[in-house]
Amino acid sequence: MPRAGRKELFHEDMIRQAEVLGSFNFDLAQLAQVFGVEPSTISRYNKKHPELKQAFVNGRAKFKAKIGSKFIGEVEKGNWDAIKHGLKHVVGWKDDAIIDASQHTHITVVLSQEDAERQEILSQRPAVEVL
Repeated sequence: MPRAGRKELFHEDMIRQAEVLGSFNFDLAQLAQVFGVEPSTISRYNKKHPELKQAFVNGRAKFKAKIGSKFIGEVEKGNWDAIKHGLKHVVGWKDDAIIDASQHTHITVVLSQEDAERQEILSQRPAVEVL
C-alpha cells in the first residue's frame, strides 16, 4: 500500500510495457529502471496487480520461444556451432568426453520424427547426424 500522501505510480499501460520489455529479455531490475521505481516496488506491484507479473512472464516466454525457434532452425540447417551448443548446454555433452569410435560409428540425434525426407538425406552423411 502506498504511504500516506504518496501516489502509487502504477498505471495500466505498465502491463503492456512489461510484456514488451520481457520479450526483450529484460530482468526485474531493468524493468524497474524503465518504470522509474525500485525493484522492491515492482515486487509489490506484482503482488497487488498479478496481471503485471503475468504479462512480464508471458513476454519472457515469447523471447525464449523466439530464441529456441532460431536455434532449432540453425541446427536443422546443419550449423555445427548450434549443434555443439545444443549438445553441450542442453544434452550435457563435455568436450573431454572419451568416445571409443570402434564401438560407436554412428550417432543420431533425433529432433523431428515427422521429416522422413530430411532423415533420408542426413542418413547418407557419415559420423554425427542431426535429424
